[in-house]
Amino acid sequence: MGKLKKDIIRISASFLLALGFIVPLSALEGDFEQGSTAYREGDWISARYFLRRSLDDSGHDSEGTRYMLIMSHISLGDYSSAIADCDSFAAKFPESGLGDTVYYQKGRSLHLMGKNEEAIPILSSLSEKHGSEDLGPSATYWLGECYYALGDYDTAASLYERVAKDFSETEKAPDAEKRLQEIARGQNIDSLRKDLAAAKMRIAELERESELNKNALLRAQAQVDEANEKARQTRQMLDEANEDARRRILEAQTALEQARKAAENAQNEAERERLRAEMEAEQNRLNALLEAEKTKSQTENNSVQGKLDALKFKARQVQLLAEKSEIRERQEDELRALKTKAAFIQALLEK
Repeated sequence: MGKLKKDIIRISASFLLALGFIVPLSALEGDFEQGSTAYREGDWISARYFLRRSLDDSGHDSEGTRYMLIMSHISLGDYSSAIADCDSFAAKFPESGLGDTVYYQKGRSLHLMGKNEEAIPILSSLSEKHGSEDLGPSATYWLGECYYALGDYDTAASLYERVAKDFSETEKAPDAEKRLQEIARGQNIDSLRKDLAAAKMRIAELERESELNKNALLRAQAQVDEANEKARQTRQMLDEANEDARRRILEAQTALEQARKAAENAQNEAERERLRAEMEAEQNRLNALLEAEKTKSQTENNSVQGKLDALKFKARQVQLLAEKSEIRERQEDELRALKTKAAFIQALLEK
């Protein structure tokens, strides 16, 4: 604020001296003398009070008096009063050499009040009119401030670059450089925030996929365990059935052997015929039994084969799940890397 006050005094004094509006203190009287003295000393409240009163004296209602009054308003942050007095100045002194300077102070005051849309046309016209001379660089800088306040950082940056490069010797060049650095930092932070958000989304996605894969693997493993238990039970039943069949076949073979021996020992033809008939009947019964056991065994084997095929299918599913598990491990590696990146970005943002 101290620098601003000095700049205001210096600018005001240079304009007033150039136009011959400052007279020796010995010639000043009353309110104007006190207002001028307070203005030079930076006592803005007193300067505004006495300068306003001096306007009642037609001899002191001049361009210089009104300009000092406008600058006193601005120094006190009373921008609405400054704008009103700028309009009064333009109406009273339309051909004044201070006209563009007052117009510039109006544009700057509008910006400082937050009325950037109204300030832009004023500052833009002064920037184009004066170019690199007089008010041009300052008007260009404050025009950039308007766009910066509106969030149009690209336009603001182009204006700041113009001040910093084309008007590097002016007093606004360092301020423009500072603004450019702030915009660059803001863009870097926005980029880091976007990277962080993307990393967090990817982490959440991988965590969901990992959880789904774990659940699917557990379900598949439970199904395989159930299928293995059913296969074990089926093999046990088949072994028991085969053992029963072998026992009955052995019994039939024993009975047949006994029949043969009885036939050999028969005393007469009739007995032999009877025994031969019994032997053939027993042979037929044995053949039928063998055929039935063969059919039953074939049926059971087909059933077992079907179950074994199902088990093979389940095994293939487990293999696929194992492959998915390998993919999941790779995703977990990616997840850890993303978390590390997110932590790094978060640390940068905190700095």
